[in-house]
Amino acid sequence: GKMTPEEVAYGFIKVANEAMCRPIRALTSARGHDIRQHVLACFGGAGGQHACAVARALGIRTILVHRYASVLSAYGLFLADVAEEAQEPAASSLETENHASLAGNLNRLRAEATKALREQGYATDQIFVQAFLNLRYQGTDCAVMTPLSAQPEVSDTPEVCVSDVPAFEQRFVEGYRREFGFELQGREIVVDDIRV
Repeated sequence: GKMTPEEVAYGFIKVANEAMCRPIRALTSARGHDIRQHVLACFGGAGGQHACAVARALGIRTILVHRYASVLSAYGLFLADVAEEAQEPAASSLETENHASLAGNLNRLRAEATKALREQGYATDQIFVQAFLNLRYQGTDCAVMTPLSAQPEVSDTPEVCVSDVPAFEQRFVEGYRREFGFELQGREIVVDDIRV
């Protein structure tokens, strides 16, 4: 039969609730955590509208509604750092003969992103950069965005050198082992994307 406007609206809410449940499941149940042992934190202007249904769908018994829940998203945006990202496909591998081009492309993206922030009025000592390669083992489809350094560095630090590129492999293997519980020794490492 024909749906009433209220039934249509409720259908939209159910779809929105399920869209919120999916990433929560991906971060918990899919990684072996018992989601029922967690507390659901509610935030955003409509957070309270969805919290009970989302918690029920996930099997969570406790919901935390902060007194400023409705403004936490806006407050987070206010506190967030300004970011300028540059990314492009690489279609390469981490083999030695590609190190120079990878370093060169990372430095080019770094210069573009830094320039964009300077044009917004940020001083060099306010700009921090971090280089990434999106890496995966040949024959797999699970890429890991791998940073060159653990923390961003001030933008006037030296550029990425050819000799820095092997560090990506070590960080990738460590990250892959942490994420998936094993490594594929002797398998070629593919560079899908470069990012700064």
